[in-house]
Amino acid sequence: MRSSGTPLILVPGLFGTKENWIRVGKDLSQRLGCMVFAVENRNHGGSSMAPSMTYPEMADDLVGFIDWVRKITGEDQVNLHEYLDCIKHMIATDMNKTRSEVMAELGEKVSKVLLYQFVRGNLGEDVNGKAQWTCNLNVIDETYIYLLSHDIRFGVFEGPTLFQRASGSGFLPAAHKNRVEKMFPMVKFAETAWSNHWIHADDPKFFVDSICEFLEEPNELGDLGRKAMI
Repeated sequence: MRSSGTPLILVPGLFGTKENWIRVGKDLSQRLGCMVFAVENRNHGGSSMAPSMTYPEMADDLVGFIDWVRKITGEDQVNLHEYLDCIKHMIATDMNKTRSEVMAELGEKVSKVLLYQFVRGNLGEDVNGKAQWTCNLNVIDETYIYLLSHDIRFGVFEGPTLFQRASGSGFLPAAHKNRVEKMFPMVKFAETAWSNHWIHADDPKFFVDSICEFLEEPNELGDLGRKAMI
């Protein structure tokens, strides 16, 4: 929707697609009175297919999108080996089938429900009705270890920041909070007990409510031109 509110940008993670964010995107837009964009990373969905996929490259992609938004508005709990096995199954899949046939085949190989949902979100059909991947699996396979092992050891973001955490997820253990607070001095934590890793899907009400509460705080929005939510 168009409004005078500052646009909000949602960036799905690895294997994430914008379709997964339609529901919460609409809710956030209505609650905040602003335009909400869901931006897929390179080699995912409708974004560009590229030969490499580093964090600096993806950051540059996002900066470019933010610049475009300014012009038009006037302003990951599954272990490494399970993900790698899932990617290998996806690459080895015979794609000369319909989407439903491919999903049935992968359903026998991918045991975790969350991984199966990830796969489903990245599987489409060509003009002939044959299944095709909407993500660049080969590049993701080549860079997956890098993406998960990359560690940010320096730098500080001094703007207000919200970290959402699910008690059933191992992605933000309590032991890491001190480090987060050093890198994000103005951080706030919001936690739900009704979710695993995908908070926006498992507990959409908490996801939307905590973001709106964070963004609507007068002291936070004052002169602020930037905010981070993770």
